[in-house]
Amino acid sequence: CIDSRCKIVECVGLYADCDDDPSNGCETDTTSSRENCGRCGFSCDEPNTFCQLSRCVCTEGWANCDSEQIDSNGCETDTTSDPANCGFCGNDCIDGFMSKPIAANCRQLAAEAGVGAKFECCLDGMLKIVEVGCHNGQCRDRVTSENPCRGTCSGSRCLGGPCEQRDCNEFEYCGDDGRCHCGTEICTKGETCCLYPNAMEPVCIDTTSDDLNCGACGNECAGRVLNGSERCSNGSCVLECDSDFGDCNGNPGDGCESYLLSDMDNCGVCRNACLGDVPHGRHSCQAGRCILSCIQDVQNTVMEDCDGDPSNGCETSLWSNENCGSCGVQCVFNQECAWDPEAPGSFTCLCLPGSCDANGVESDGCEACEDMASGCIGNATCSVGLSCCEGECRDLSSDKYNCGSCGNTCQASSTCIYGVCGTEGVVCLNSRCGPAQECCFGDAGNPSFFSCLPIGQCATLDGKVIGCDDQLDCPPGTMCCINENITDSSYLTECRPDCLPWDKVCKSDGDCETFFSNGSYIQLHCQPQGGSTMFSICELQ
Repeated sequence: CIDSRCKIVECVGLYADCDDDPSNGCETDTTSSRENCGRCGFSCDEPNTFCQLSRCVCTEGWANCDSEQIDSNGCETDTTSDPANCGFCGNDCIDGFMSKPIAANCRQLAAEAGVGAKFECCLDGMLKIVEVGCHNGQCRDRVTSENPCRGTCSGSRCLGGPCEQRDCNEFEYCGDDGRCHCGTEICTKGETCCLYPNAMEPVCIDTTSDDLNCGACGNECAGRVLNGSERCSNGSCVLECDSDFGDCNGNPGDGCESYLLSDMDNCGVCRNACLGDVPHGRHSCQAGRCILSCIQDVQNTVMEDCDGDPSNGCETSLWSNENCGSCGVQCVFNQECAWDPEAPGSFTCLCLPGSCDANGVESDGCEACEDMASGCIGNATCSVGLSCCEGECRDLSSDKYNCGSCGNTCQASSTCIYGVCGTEGVVCLNSRCGPAQECCFGDAGNPSFFSCLPIGQCATLDGKVIGCDDQLDCPPGTMCCINENITDSSYLTECRPDCLPWDKVCKSDGDCETFFSNGSYIQLHCQPQGGSTMFSICELQ
């Protein structure tokens, strides 16, 4: 009796007097009462819960997956159908499916209401739709449809094959809309679906200009090559050569192998071959053009290409009255073509002996010399073989006061022979050279070679010019010297003011000197030089 009321103060076991009515004793089993679970007044009224062993627990098929303790939303998860918590919390059916080997050939589709997940799989030549869901607390994969893959299974896609729109290529698949899909794109007209190297998804490209897929997927142009670049143009790999180079063998593998500025077989453009050696000349490719260079013949006659036909070479001699000195220059009345005394190595029209250009008009040829009002006016007014020196026509080959050139006076004891001062002039292997020639000794192939050559040509043959063969060939103040120890001179002998006593060219002992050395006078003597030269020099006996 408490406070004048009878109360139950202790119940047996897990029963309790929750209605505060002693008449019915300890009426409540707290191990299972939903309104008094575990103790009076603690209710299990959250959704999908009941009292078991004095604790609120989830009813069968439900679970509390969003918290550690049952909260206000109770057991919110239906584990009989939730694919993310199938049978128990955290058992994800979709993750389980993706861990299977076949998932490599599947891709997940957009979610649909009432369906856990939907996948499109290409397996064993069949395109299948697979639903993945939770049924009665168990994960289940179910094929809802399948159709033959009329292309090739690649991953989850059926690539290639016919489609409502057209036949798809090897990188496309036929979508539900009946169109060929290229990854996430649909190619427009003029585009092709291709897969770039190391790319995950194919893309739509223009194969008429794509260097990696030129004309077709995977057809890669070479890019930078020798002296050029290979690029895609109109669907074909085209070799574009750098300036002055060409692909003349038609093999793009070795690039642009021909240098068009100097290639004899491909001069300027491919297959434009220069002729090479022709009569009296030689063709060469210079700056992309076939150039004919004429060669002087063995008679020292200058040849030229006057007919404009490169195939017959330099067919015309410029030592003729029809082509004198240059093509088309004709000698007229009382003229003949001869060596030009003012331009050694070339030819010009000169007056015949006994005639002169008396009126100074070149176009009408040469008149009688006596018709001249005064002395000569230039070499053109003198007869052939004569030159105008101070108003008088002179023979430069024999005039000792104008020997070789106007005003060149020989020594008193010498004469002028073939334009050279001396007792006999320079003798070149028993012959004398003309006024526009020089005596050349030796060449690269024949060290005992002697020849009269046009002035300047000896150096091109690696020879040495013989400028004098005795002291009378030299003007006052100079001496005829041998240059045996001067390797950079183009002359074997020449007139010099600094000649050493033992370098003098001589005819006799009288040409040699006596010099003082080591306390005594030494007399040099004129000694022949044997086969190496054709003259003697002063030496010690």
